[in-house]
Amino acid sequence: MRDKKNPAMNSTWRIALGLLTLAQVSAAHAQEADYLTEEDVFLDVPVASGASRFPQALNKAPVSVIIIDREMIKAAGVLEVPDLFRLLPGFQVYSAAYNHPVFNYHTLPDGFPSRMEVRIDGRSVYEPFTNTVFWIVQGLEVEDIDYIEVVRGSNVSAYGANAINGSINIVTRSPVAAPGLTLRGAAGSNDTENLSIGYSGTHEAVSYRISGRHRQNSGFGSFEGQDLDDDSEAWSVTGNLLWTPSLRDKVSVQLGYSDSDFTFDQGNSNVELDELFPWDIQYSYQHVDWQHQINHQHSLRVALTHSRNEINAIEREALLSELIGLPPGLIWPGLDDFELVLGIDDGYSERYDLELSHTGESGERLKFDWGASARRDRAKSQLHFSTESSVSENYYRLFGNAEYDALDWLTLNAGASLSYNDTVKDHNSWRLSANFHVNANNTLRFALSRATRAPTLLTANYFRTINNGGVVYDLDLISDEDIAEEERKGAELGYFGYFFGGKLTTDLKLFYEDNEHLIDVQTDRDYRGPLSVDNEVAFMTNSLQSEDYGFEAYVNWRPDQAWLITAQYTWMDIDAEHARRINPDRISDRSDAVAENMASMMVNRAFGHGFHGAFTWYYQSEINWKSGPPVEDYDRLDVNLRKEFQFERFSGRVEFIAQNIFGDDYADYRPFHEFDSRYYIRLVTEF
Repeated sequence: MRDKKNPAMNSTWRIALGLLTLAQVSAAHAQEADYLTEEDVFLDVPVASGASRFPQALNKAPVSVIIIDREMIKAAGVLEVPDLFRLLPGFQVYSAAYNHPVFNYHTLPDGFPSRMEVRIDGRSVYEPFTNTVFWIVQGLEVEDIDYIEVVRGSNVSAYGANAINGSINIVTRSPVAAPGLTLRGAAGSNDTENLSIGYSGTHEAVSYRISGRHRQNSGFGSFEGQDLDDDSEAWSVTGNLLWTPSLRDKVSVQLGYSDSDFTFDQGNSNVELDELFPWDIQYSYQHVDWQHQINHQHSLRVALTHSRNEINAIEREALLSELIGLPPGLIWPGLDDFELVLGIDDGYSERYDLELSHTGESGERLKFDWGASARRDRAKSQLHFSTESSVSENYYRLFGNAEYDALDWLTLNAGASLSYNDTVKDHNSWRLSANFHVNANNTLRFALSRATRAPTLLTANYFRTINNGGVVYDLDLISDEDIAEEERKGAELGYFGYFFGGKLTTDLKLFYEDNEHLIDVQTDRDYRGPLSVDNEVAFMTNSLQSEDYGFEAYVNWRPDQAWLITAQYTWMDIDAEHARRINPDRISDRSDAVAENMASMMVNRAFGHGFHGAFTWYYQSEINWKSGPPVEDYDRLDVNLRKEFQFERFSGRVEFIAQNIFGDDYADYRPFHEFDSRYYIRLVTEF
């Protein structure tokens, strides 16, 4: 269990007090509204579509929504997209591998976090086989992003099962925003070399952007004198097209292809250096989105997505006798020795997704969105399914969300989703919220939700065995035939404050979540079924449960055009049990498998003449990973210095990025993944 008296917690409690003080100051300013101008009090609250699939003011949303805007992205001084979420409460960001950075929001994290839906311009980017996001294959740079809508809370009614803990929609810059040629480059620590070139233009009713990118680095380097051999290389080509054939119609097309090589493992944190092996993923996607404006109150949307991943991740090849330590004939009479391929050899995953929706308004008080989607996933992996044939799954969903301004001081939200897949058949999710507008500046939100998440294609069809030529000799890891959907029940009390014409924003949240039937591995040490030599078989089943509760706070303060200050604090407690083994039973306490305290603060200052300076501080308390050794608490300080320039024919900026400047090496996932001081130069030019 965690040490509740850890002295390293002092700094985070100071941040928490600071955030609460800012919130109280905000409330005090609200009470002095008589002394504010009309513009200060009634300026429109920012709007986002991520929570309910239609535009909502943030103080009317059924769940906490934070927008990471362009100014925050520039100030953060990061090279990897997941690092942006360190600025927000509740997010654990860590390196499952040097070139596989990931983030997790609530519940228990691992190397393949899968309970936060991620979309880029409305396109889901989850890889359907591992059901996670490999950022290296996306062909997306931080500089491509215009803003990010982050929904911190269950959002299944809007975006499906992967959004059981929340959702993220990344909106990239429009081709119209930066027409012409764009060149970017970054170089620095660990032999980092990132290059990209893009061109945007407009011809009549069509705007387009074509981009090419290449990135490489040497990874973490070495640990205790041993080389990790985790260098990587990736290149990608992407295209975006926006066609407006009429005032009522808009068609967007996204195309992309990437080839990425990096080093990883099977996703657990409890591995040694010699258990890392190369992954090669060739990823392609096509996405078409048509939106039709029926009138000023109603619109239709149809979206079709196809994606495919060609995966080669071969750990090693070995004779069966090397694995079991005996000639196979002693166990299976008459069986000759043969070679096994450990890993994914010539595997693939593929997804087709069709979605239709209708967004509308009824009168001045009711907004709604409803629709249906159909999805087919398919994957092939001899290692995981013990067959050269592919495995497939169908998924169907009906969904609806509505906002109703019942009174001037009360906004009600409701959302529901009815889903069906081949494994668990029918399952449903719902969400209700009531937002009480105390006055123009202060809103209280109370929300209840129940969400379900069906087993993924892999967890529902695991059949990993020792086999040869289609003949199975021993079971290793298989899916429970009675595997069920995961279930999350949640309640939250939230506060949203908005003051001084948007210069000060406060977001506070108390939450409770009951997670049942979570899917993980359970080992049976006395298996009496067929095809088990040692009577031991591991099952993918509903073996994990947790109760999460805590407090999250976020403040965004822009006192004038020169300053940007953000701060966040998270306190989270979790009671989790994992039924790891039966016969005999073994239940493991996983209550310290998440960070209890997290905090960050970013201060950005514009000095004039295009010069900017920013520092960002991060803190995370210790974690005892559920599938690996513990890592200690850490904090780090980053600095970003940049000069923006504007000439007649081109513009851009040059920046110096220093991460972890005090040089206290730390590990956030594995002990041998040490994050040391890093330095980069980045240049962006637009012609």
